[in-house]
Amino acid sequence: MAAKKSTHTKHQKPMRTATLSTTFTHTALKPIQFGDETSILEYDLILFDPVRSHVNYEHQYLDGTYKGKPLLSNDGSFKFLEDFRRRAIEIREFLELGRIMICPTPEPQNVWVWTGRYEHSGTGRNRQTTRIVEEVDLLAIFPVAIKTIAAAGDSISFGGNNTAFKVFLADNTGSLSYRAYFKDEVGEPVLFLDKTSRSVALDISVGKGHLVFVPFVKASQEFVDNAAWQGAVSAFIVSIQSLAATITDQSEEAELPDWTNGYAADRERQCLASLIRDEAKAAALQRDVDAKKARLEEFRRPKRLFTTTGLALERIVAEVFRNWGIVVREPTGNRTDLIIEHHKRHAVIEIKGVTGSAAESHAAQLEKWVSEYITEHETIPKAILIVNAYRDKPIDERPDIVFPTQMLAYASKREQCLVSGFQLWALNEWCAGDQERIANVLDLLFSTIGILVTPKDVADMLAVNATTSASVRTLG
Repeated sequence: MAAKKSTHTKHQKPMRTATLSTTFTHTALKPIQFGDETSILEYDLILFDPVRSHVNYEHQYLDGTYKGKPLLSNDGSFKFLEDFRRRAIEIREFLELGRIMICPTPEPQNVWVWTGRYEHSGTGRNRQTTRIVEEVDLLAIFPVAIKTIAAAGDSISFGGNNTAFKVFLADNTGSLSYRAYFKDEVGEPVLFLDKTSRSVALDISVGKGHLVFVPFVKASQEFVDNAAWQGAVSAFIVSIQSLAATITDQSEEAELPDWTNGYAADRERQCLASLIRDEAKAAALQRDVDAKKARLEEFRRPKRLFTTTGLALERIVAEVFRNWGIVVREPTGNRTDLIIEHHKRHAVIEIKGVTGSAAESHAAQLEKWVSEYITEHETIPKAILIVNAYRDKPIDERPDIVFPTQMLAYASKREQCLVSGFQLWALNEWCAGDQERIANVLDLLFSTIGILVTPKDVADMLAVNATTSASVRTLG
């Protein structure tokens, strides 16, 4: 298959074109790896495959996966996250400058990265070390939210108003395949799964530029021979550059020079004055909306107490205590606990977010931190264990028992206070900044041995908005 000659030649200036994390090789394209220091800002057009952004980083284990998704090594995690943040900033700037980025419509893809933390359980020969990882959504690199559903096929039809994509599809007849369709559409849908409303291509305006998602050329094994595939790739690259040039021409045609603002008849001036007044009203309304959104997020943030794990859970626990006026000291060295101080009272807090129930190993870890605190400070602190148990389940689907009977004797003997993440959220909502209630809750935390009993007022408060009895039960 010979490369097809493009018929779109209005944009005369050659477009400086590069690839980022793609498998394409062509003399017209400058290849850039995701982790390279080479900036994409030197180019007019970038072909970028986001789901391949992780492939050149060191992976953990032989197969490099965990729960079916790529798992990066410790060093690979830190290098990838550093590059991911850098490229995300660069992509936004690239688009705002008026450039074009074209990507294959990506299937959803997350990778696991190391958080920098380990958790330890057991002692002696039974001691186990767990590497704590978290997921990164590779599509979060874009300045707009991209949500897709994995699907594969090659029956594609044109839709929408921009006929440049109709020409692009015709230039690549029989050569394209899609890997996903869009779940939530942003921008303008332009290509669809044939005879459906499912879009497989979008044109999204970002600043002065365009973020474009289209089906790419099929894999080489789907062609009769390598020469046919190379021909299809060459035709695809020519059509992509022509498509980008057309989009650029359309953008330039849509803009008038600033100096034309000095020439206006009465109807334009009247309309502009009205627009300015309406924009001022809209801006004031938007400020009010933004303030309410910020306030709403402030109210919602503590819900992380019963949904998250790891560093995110530790941070929200610390935030709640600070909002109560308590001094919170972050862990140092290999410690992962929190230390709080209030009116000459001290407590060591171990925080866990788990998919099952609390375990005796959690109480044992807390006892270890308490012993180290006593050695360092020569005083005995209160021991508090906060566990967000069954964190993946809605509250009304979680079992009643967070702290199993078999661990209670161990914890009570060491005078530990046991609190669930949901309990702490409920207590925080009940306090709502009231200093008397905060003092009551703190007295409970410092005096309780065993499972903390939720005050009746807290249960009553939750019962008002409960949809099931399970939503208001005292978890513990």
